[in-house]
Amino acid sequence: MKIRSWRAVIDSGLVRLRPVLVTVLATVSGLIPLAIEGGPLWEPMCYVQIAGVLLATRVTLGIVPVVYVLCVENLKIIRWEPERHTVPENGHPTADRSGDCALAAAR
Repeated sequence: MKIRSWRAVIDSGLVRLRPVLVTVLATVSGLIPLAIEGGPLWEPMCYVQIAGVLLATRVTLGIVPVVYVLCVENLKIIRWEPERHTVPENGHPTADRSGDCALAAAR
């Protein structure tokens, strides 16, 4: 595995860590009072929502980046092509985005 792919995943995870944790903390702290004193209908639902938010956070920050790196580097499921820059007649360079990402199955 290339180090730069792992480094990019780690850097992006660190950038997204604070906003994700703030959102999770706000959601869970808002549901705790309702889970404690919400009555027979609300209590079980709040526990399920809290567990779901915590599980989704772990999946988002832990499992998805690892699966992405495995798909890009080891399994070659996703194939990245470098950008092709074209210079039209007016002289302003533009990037041709028609082939940035293509699935390997679409070859």
